[in-house]
Amino acid sequence: NYGDPFRGEIILDTDENPIIASSTSSSNIVTTPGATQTALGGGQDAYIFRMDAALTNMLWASYYGGSGVDAGYGVQVSTTNEIYFTGGTTSTNLIMTGGGALNAAQGGVDGFIARFQASGASLLSSTYVGTLGYDQSYFVQLDPSNFVYVVGQTTGPYPISPGRYNNPNGSQFIHKFSQDLSTSEWSTRIGSTGSENISPSAFLVSNCGQIYFSGWAGNTNQFGSGGITSSTIGLPVTPDAYQGTTDGSDFYLIVLNQDAV
Repeated sequence: NYGDPFRGEIILDTDENPIIASSTSSSNIVTTPGATQTALGGGQDAYIFRMDAALTNMLWASYYGGSGVDAGYGVQVSTTNEIYFTGGTTSTNLIMTGGGALNAAQGGVDGFIARFQASGASLLSSTYVGTLGYDQSYFVQLDPSNFVYVVGQTTGPYPISPGRYNNPNGSQFIHKFSQDLSTSEWSTRIGSTGSENISPSAFLVSNCGQIYFSGWAGNTNQFGSGGITSSTIGLPVTPDAYQGTTDGSDFYLIVLNQDAV
Protein backbone atom coordinates (compact mmCIF):
# COMPACT_ATOMS: atom_id res chain seq x y z
CA ASN A 1 0.00 0.00 0.00
CA TYR A 2 1.01 3.56 -0.59
CA GLY A 3 2.03 4.92 2.83
CA ASP A 4 2.49 1.63 4.70
CA PRO A 5 5.94 2.65 6.03
CA PHE A 6 4.27 5.46 7.95
CA ARG A 7 1.40 3.54 9.50
CA GLY A 8 0.85 3.28 13.25
CA GLU A 9 -1.72 4.10 15.89
CA ILE A 10 -2.01 5.92 19.20
CA ILE A 11 -4.66 5.19 21.84
CA LEU A 12 -5.18 5.96 25.53
CA ASP A 13 -5.45 3.33 28.24
CA THR A 14 -7.98 3.68 31.07
CA ASP A 15 -5.53 5.91 32.95
CA GLU A 16 -5.16 8.14 29.86
CA ASN A 17 -1.61 7.06 29.23
CA PRO A 18 -0.82 6.96 25.49
CA ILE A 19 0.10 3.63 23.90
CA ILE A 20 1.72 3.82 20.48
CA ALA A 21 2.09 1.12 17.80
CA SER A 22 4.80 1.74 15.22
CA SER A 23 7.87 0.28 13.49
CA THR A 24 11.59 0.85 13.71
CA SER A 25 14.87 -0.16 12.09
CA SER A 26 16.88 1.35 14.96
CA SER A 27 19.01 -0.98 17.05
CA ASN A 28 19.27 1.49 19.93
CA ILE A 29 15.70 2.66 20.47
CA VAL A 30 14.49 2.72 24.08
CA THR A 31 13.23 -0.49 25.67
CA THR A 32 12.34 -0.94 29.33
CA PRO A 33 13.66 -3.55 31.78
CA GLY A 34 11.76 -6.81 31.51
CA ALA A 35 10.36 -6.04 28.05
CA THR A 36 9.37 -9.04 25.94
CA GLN A 37 12.06 -8.18 23.37
CA THR A 38 14.88 -5.77 24.11
CA ALA A 39 16.89 -6.06 20.88
CA LEU A 40 16.17 -5.52 17.20
CA GLY A 41 15.43 -8.88 15.62
CA GLY A 42 15.90 -8.10 11.93
CA GLY A 43 16.06 -5.28 9.42
CA GLN A 44 12.87 -3.76 10.84
CA ASP A 45 10.73 -4.66 13.85
CA ALA A 46 7.35 -3.69 15.15
CA TYR A 47 7.69 -1.42 18.19
CA ILE A 48 5.21 -0.66 20.93
CA PHE A 49 5.49 1.70 23.87
CA ARG A 50 3.51 3.50 26.57
CA MET A 51 4.30 6.86 28.16
CA ASP A 52 2.74 8.77 31.02
CA ALA A 53 0.01 11.27 30.23
CA ALA A 54 2.45 14.21 30.37
CA LEU A 55 4.87 12.44 27.96
CA THR A 56 7.70 12.79 30.48
CA ASN A 57 8.37 9.11 31.30
CA MET A 58 8.65 5.94 29.25
CA LEU A 59 6.53 3.42 31.16
CA TRP A 60 7.00 0.44 28.86
CA ALA A 61 8.65 -0.16 25.50
CA SER A 62 9.41 -3.30 23.52
CA TYR A 63 10.46 -4.50 20.10
CA TYR A 64 8.34 -7.25 18.55
CA GLY A 65 9.91 -8.92 15.56
CA GLY A 66 11.92 -11.78 14.15
CA SER A 67 14.77 -12.11 11.69
CA GLY A 68 12.69 -10.79 8.78
CA VAL A 69 10.90 -7.49 8.29
CA ASP A 70 8.10 -6.67 10.73
CA ALA A 71 5.72 -3.72 11.08
CA GLY A 72 3.34 -2.59 13.81
CA TYR A 73 0.13 -0.95 12.63
CA GLY A 74 -2.66 -1.10 15.24
CA VAL A 75 -3.19 -1.30 18.99
CA GLN A 76 -6.14 -1.53 21.37
CA VAL A 77 -6.73 -2.26 25.06
CA SER A 78 -9.33 -4.59 26.57
CA THR A 79 -11.71 -3.81 29.42
CA THR A 80 -9.02 -5.18 31.74
CA ASN A 81 -6.32 -3.04 30.07
CA GLU A 82 -4.61 -5.94 28.32
CA ILE A 83 -2.84 -4.65 25.21
CA TYR A 84 -3.47 -6.06 21.73
CA PHE A 85 -0.95 -5.24 19.00
CA THR A 86 -1.23 -6.13 15.30
CA GLY A 87 0.78 -5.73 12.12
CA GLY A 88 2.59 -7.57 9.34
CA THR A 89 5.66 -9.80 9.21
CA THR A 90 7.96 -11.77 6.95
CA SER A 91 9.54 -13.46 9.98
CA THR A 92 9.06 -17.16 10.64
CA ASN A 93 10.42 -16.82 14.17
CA LEU A 94 8.19 -14.28 15.89
CA ILE A 95 7.78 -14.91 19.61
CA MET A 96 4.76 -17.21 19.83
CA THR A 97 3.29 -18.08 23.20
CA GLY A 98 -0.01 -18.87 24.88
CA GLY A 99 -1.30 -21.39 22.34
CA GLY A 100 -2.35 -18.98 19.62
CA ALA A 101 -4.65 -20.11 16.80
CA LEU A 102 -1.72 -20.15 14.32
CA ASN A 103 1.68 -20.72 15.91
CA ALA A 104 3.60 -21.00 12.64
CA ALA A 105 4.05 -18.60 9.73
CA GLN A 106 1.73 -19.42 6.85
CA GLY A 107 3.31 -17.70 3.84
CA GLY A 108 5.86 -15.15 2.71
CA VAL A 109 4.02 -12.29 4.43
CA ASP A 110 1.57 -12.77 7.32
CA GLY A 111 -0.28 -10.70 9.84
CA PHE A 112 0.16 -11.13 13.57
CA ILE A 113 -1.61 -10.33 16.83
CA ALA A 114 0.25 -10.07 20.15
CA ARG A 115 -1.50 -9.79 23.53
CA PHE A 116 0.41 -8.22 26.40
CA GLN A 117 -0.26 -8.02 30.11
CA ALA A 118 -1.83 -4.72 31.22
CA SER A 119 1.54 -3.53 32.56
CA GLY A 120 3.31 -4.73 29.41
CA ALA A 121 5.53 -6.91 31.60
CA SER A 122 4.85 -10.13 29.71
CA LEU A 123 3.53 -11.44 26.42
CA LEU A 124 0.41 -13.45 27.28
CA SER A 125 -0.40 -14.90 23.86
CA SER A 126 0.24 -14.36 20.17
CA THR A 127 -0.76 -15.72 16.78
CA TYR A 128 0.06 -15.42 13.13
CA VAL A 129 -2.81 -14.34 10.85
CA GLY A 130 -2.75 -15.41 7.22
CA THR A 131 -2.63 -17.90 4.37
CA LEU A 132 -0.09 -19.16 1.83
CA GLY A 133 -0.52 -15.83 0.02
CA TYR A 134 0.29 -12.26 1.03
CA ASP A 135 -1.55 -11.20 4.19
CA GLN A 136 -1.25 -8.26 6.54
CA SER A 137 -3.36 -7.18 9.53
CA TYR A 138 -3.84 -3.43 9.91
CA PHE A 139 -6.29 -2.70 12.73
CA VAL A 140 -7.41 -4.54 15.86
CA GLN A 141 -10.63 -3.96 17.79
CA LEU A 142 -12.36 -5.55 20.78
CA ASP A 143 -16.06 -5.87 21.52
CA PRO A 144 -17.52 -5.42 25.05
CA SER A 145 -16.91 -9.13 25.73
CA ASN A 146 -13.23 -8.75 24.72
CA PHE A 147 -13.46 -10.85 21.57
CA VAL A 148 -10.71 -9.73 19.20
CA TYR A 149 -11.29 -8.54 15.62
CA VAL A 150 -8.70 -7.72 12.99
CA VAL A 151 -9.01 -6.43 9.44
CA GLY A 152 -6.44 -6.83 6.72
CA GLN A 153 -5.56 -7.70 3.15
CA THR A 154 -5.06 -11.09 1.53
CA THR A 155 -4.10 -12.60 -1.81
CA GLY A 156 -4.50 -16.15 -0.52
CA PRO A 157 -7.44 -18.52 0.10
CA TYR A 158 -8.62 -16.78 3.24
CA PRO A 159 -11.37 -18.90 4.84
CA ILE A 160 -15.00 -17.78 4.86
CA SER A 161 -17.02 -19.10 7.79
CA PRO A 162 -20.53 -20.37 7.02
CA GLY A 163 -23.36 -17.90 7.42
CA ARG A 164 -21.24 -14.72 7.23
CA TYR A 165 -21.60 -11.83 4.82
CA ASN A 166 -18.90 -12.27 2.23
CA ASN A 167 -17.53 -11.28 -1.14
CA PRO A 168 -15.80 -14.59 -2.02
CA ASN A 169 -13.05 -13.04 -4.13
CA GLY A 170 -12.54 -9.93 -2.02
CA SER A 171 -8.98 -9.06 -1.07
CA GLN A 172 -9.83 -7.81 2.43
CA PHE A 173 -10.52 -10.05 5.41
CA ILE A 174 -12.18 -9.61 8.80
CA HIS A 175 -11.30 -12.19 11.44
CA LYS A 176 -12.67 -12.68 14.96
CA PHE A 177 -10.64 -14.48 17.65
CA SER A 178 -11.20 -15.44 21.26
CA GLN A 179 -9.82 -13.14 23.94
CA ASP A 180 -6.74 -15.33 24.46
CA LEU A 181 -6.17 -15.65 20.68
CA SER A 182 -6.33 -19.45 20.90
CA THR A 183 -9.51 -19.87 18.86
CA SER A 184 -10.68 -18.55 15.51
CA GLU A 185 -14.33 -17.64 16.03
CA TRP A 186 -15.04 -16.81 12.37
CA SER A 187 -13.56 -15.07 9.36
CA THR A 188 -14.83 -13.62 6.10
CA ARG A 189 -13.74 -11.70 3.01
CA ILE A 190 -15.06 -8.36 1.81
CA GLY A 191 -14.41 -6.33 -1.31
CA SER A 192 -15.05 -7.14 -4.95
CA THR A 193 -13.19 -9.29 -7.50
CA GLY A 194 -9.90 -9.46 -5.61
CA SER A 195 -8.23 -6.79 -7.72
CA GLU A 196 -9.62 -3.82 -5.80
CA ASN A 197 -6.73 -3.61 -3.28
CA ILE A 198 -8.47 -1.34 -0.76
CA SER A 199 -5.94 0.32 1.53
CA PRO A 200 -7.40 -0.02 5.08
CA SER A 201 -7.95 3.35 6.74
CA ALA A 202 -10.23 2.77 9.74
CA PHE A 203 -11.89 -0.07 11.63
CA LEU A 204 -14.35 -0.13 14.54
CA VAL A 205 -16.49 -2.64 16.42
CA SER A 206 -19.26 -0.77 18.22
CA ASN A 207 -20.61 -1.45 21.70
CA CYS A 208 -23.50 -3.22 19.96
CA GLY A 209 -21.15 -5.38 17.91
CA GLN A 210 -21.64 -3.70 14.54
CA ILE A 211 -18.50 -3.83 12.38
CA TYR A 212 -17.35 -0.71 10.53
CA PHE A 213 -14.58 -0.67 7.93
CA SER A 214 -13.31 2.13 5.74
CA GLY A 215 -10.58 2.17 3.11
CA TRP A 216 -9.56 3.89 -0.06
CA ALA A 217 -8.39 2.91 -3.50
CA GLY A 218 -7.29 4.75 -6.60
CA ASN A 219 -4.54 5.65 -9.02
CA THR A 220 -2.11 6.70 -6.28
CA ASN A 221 -2.00 3.12 -5.06
CA GLN A 222 -0.99 1.47 -8.33
CA PHE A 223 2.20 -0.55 -8.08
CA GLY A 224 4.30 -3.06 -9.96
CA SER A 225 4.34 -4.03 -13.61
CA GLY A 226 1.14 -5.99 -14.11
CA GLY A 227 0.52 -5.72 -10.37
CA ILE A 228 -2.72 -5.62 -8.47
CA THR A 229 -4.94 -2.75 -9.51
CA SER A 230 -6.40 -0.35 -6.99
CA SER A 231 -9.92 0.80 -7.66
CA THR A 232 -13.27 1.25 -5.93
CA ILE A 233 -15.12 0.23 -9.12
CA GLY A 234 -17.21 -2.87 -8.51
CA LEU A 235 -17.37 -2.62 -4.73
CA PRO A 236 -20.90 -3.45 -3.51
CA VAL A 237 -23.13 -0.62 -2.30
CA THR A 238 -26.67 -0.70 -0.90
CA PRO A 239 -29.64 0.94 -2.67
CA ASP A 240 -29.74 3.70 -0.03
CA ALA A 241 -26.01 4.47 -0.21
CA TYR A 242 -25.07 8.11 0.35
CA GLN A 243 -22.92 7.87 -2.80
CA GLY A 244 -23.69 4.97 -5.10
CA THR A 245 -21.23 5.72 -7.92
CA THR A 246 -17.46 6.01 -8.12
CA ASP A 247 -14.76 7.04 -10.56
CA GLY A 248 -12.48 4.38 -9.10
CA SER A 249 -10.56 6.68 -6.74
CA ASP A 250 -12.65 7.08 -3.59
CA PHE A 251 -13.12 6.07 0.00
CA TYR A 252 -15.36 3.11 0.75
CA LEU A 253 -17.37 2.50 3.93
CA ILE A 254 -19.09 -0.75 4.88
CA VAL A 255 -21.10 -1.55 8.01
CA LEU A 256 -21.89 -5.17 8.92
CA ASN A 257 -24.29 -6.54 11.49
CA GLN A 258 -23.01 -8.22 14.64
CA ASP A 259 -20.74 -11.14 13.75
CA ALA A 260 -21.17 -10.30 10.05
CA VAL A 261 -24.39 -12.27 9.70
